[in-house]
Amino acid sequence: MPATSRRPSTDETTAAPDLPQGWSPAVTARHEARLMHLAGRFTSTRTLRRPDLLARAVRGRVVVITGASSGVGAALAGLCADAGAQVVICARSADLLEEVASEIRSRGGLVDAHCVDLGDDDQVRAFAAAVLRDHGRVDVLVHNAGKSLNRSVALSGVRPKDLHATLAANYIGPVRLTMALLPYMRARGEGHIVNVSTAGMLMPAVPRWSLYLASKAAFDWWLRCIACEIADDGIDVTSHYLGSARTKMSASDNVLTRLPSQSAEDAARGVAHSIAHRPRVGAWRPLFAVAGMSALLRGPADRLAARAYRRIPEPRLSASRALPQEDLVFGDPAELAQRCG
Repeated sequence: MPATSRRPSTDETTAAPDLPQGWSPAVTARHEARLMHLAGRFTSTRTLRRPDLLARAVRGRVVVITGASSGVGAALAGLCADAGAQVVICARSADLLEEVASEIRSRGGLVDAHCVDLGDDDQVRAFAAAVLRDHGRVDVLVHNAGKSLNRSVALSGVRPKDLHATLAANYIGPVRLTMALLPYMRARGEGHIVNVSTAGMLMPAVPRWSLYLASKAAFDWWLRCIACEIADDGIDVTSHYLGSARTKMSASDNVLTRLPSQSAEDAARGVAHSIAHRPRVGAWRPLFAVAGMSALLRGPADRLAARAYRRIPEPRLSASRALPQEDLVFGDPAELAQRCG
């Protein structure tokens, strides 16, 4: 058997570059210019225009929001707290969470902050228990946390962390938290679960987003299926398909930064609209036509995506951070292919 070999890549002794903490001022200014801003709003979900409707939905209620240390989650937590909700926020970054909580408290809002890694089953169960112990119930559960990954399978193939971390944040963790809280929501006969998903669920296949979209689709389908089982228990489920938003998660993508987008605050008002109105689906409506055409024209759409993959280079930051974590299972693929003819 040949000795195992590692796929050529960045020198492992070189530390991976840090991810940007937000969009650059120059790119943000370009997106806030009038025409680009209007394009971003036009391609976004319906937004909350009457704060009194949000207050009617959440005042005096317990609203749990995951991934609330920055971006859409932080902005949504502020909106719900200002509307009179008891907000419970969680994320992995304790310092950023405390900043968000302090800002909410300075305005007189009620908020509890918990440092939680959704990839850790014990932490998820402990968080659910703490919420129930402190507040006795959960009225609205917003799944906003997520892990974005724009990387080709050629680079992710020797990085098991890409698979496990993405699944944990986007699928397994949200499922475990929902399953921990759901019996108590069913016992009370009311509740609302909101999944902040991605507009990519309604679009054709997109190269390099395989792990991200697959993990988001897994939770999306799981939640849609259980919605049928819990409807008679008085629990509503909303799938909110968010478009491009100017957050830390999208800051490193050199394609998304060129497309129309919305601010985190505008995106949060879109989610707040879903909380206030409880639709089954929240999305930019033309995306439903895109979804239908994608199914009907899957072959041409996939061929077009393959052509785009060949022409659009690997995102620089993603490639530079793709340090291999394990060897190929049977040596050099080119050598084996040559031996086998």
